[in-house]
Amino acid sequence: MKRRLFIAAVALHFLILLSGAFPKLAKTPVGGFLNVYSRVTGSGSSFGFFSPDVANQLTVTFLVEEGDRQTRVRMQDLVSKETSIRVGNMYRFFTQVYAYPRIRRSVAASLSAHVFEKRPGATRVTFEADKYRLPNLAEYRTERKVYVSPVYRASFRRE
Repeated sequence: MKRRLFIAAVALHFLILLSGAFPKLAKTPVGGFLNVYSRVTGSGSSFGFFSPDVANQLTVTFLVEEGDRQTRVRMQDLVSKETSIRVGNMYRFFTQVYAYPRIRRSVAASLSAHVFEKRPGATRVTFEADKYRLPNLAEYRTERKVYVSPVYRASFRRE
C-alpha cells in the first residue's frame, strides 16, 4: 500500500512538472494551484529552459586596467559558484527593481570594489552587465542563436 501511494505521489508530481510546459494552463483556475505547488516544492524554477518563456540570464564581467594592461575578468572567477549564480539571477532586479540609476550604480560599485580588493594593482574597473538571452523553443526551431545585449556599464577608478 505504501509503495502504491509513493508511486502515485511521484506520478502526480511529474504530471504537475509536465504541466509547466503549457503556459496557457497558468491562466486557468488550475494555474493558481500549480503556481503555489511549484513555489513550495521548488520545481517551478528548475525547468525554465523547457518553457516557451525562457528566462534571461545576467552575465557580469569586469574590464580591469592594471597599468597599460587590460584584462577581462568574469564574475565566476572572483566569487564562489553560489554567489555567481545569485548574481546571474539578478537580471530581473537590474531591469525592474534597480531601474533607478543610483541603485544600479551602487550595486555595480559594490561588486567592483570586490575586484579592487582581489586585484590590488588595478587602477580602473569597468563593470559590464549583459543580458544573455537563450532562444525559446519556437525561436530555436527557426535557428535563432543565443545573443547577448548590454544591460548596464559603469567605470570606477582607484583613489
